[in-house]
Amino acid sequence: GGMNHKFEALGGAILAFVSGTVSASGASGAFSGNGAVPIVGGGYRYQPHDGGFFFRLTGYYIIAPSGGTSAGWAGLTLGYAFSG
Repeated sequence: GGMNHKFEALGGAILAFVSGTVSASGASGAFSGNGAVPIVGGGYRYQPHDGGFFFRLTGYYIIAPSGGTSAGWAGLTLGYAFSG
């Protein structure tokens, strides 16, 4: 026996380097820098305790800094586990 259904909470950060140029009214300026972009997510996993087919569904969301574009994506994992 055992739990076949599992829920997961995920979190982390992507380290990013950002650079660009801004120009307006004939004046321009460049900017660059390093930063950490936070990621949150969650998932559901079905995995029989005694082996067999399993799958996992996950979703993630990037929280962009102010003025940036936030984005989300999902994933699916399929597999087979052999009982030991």
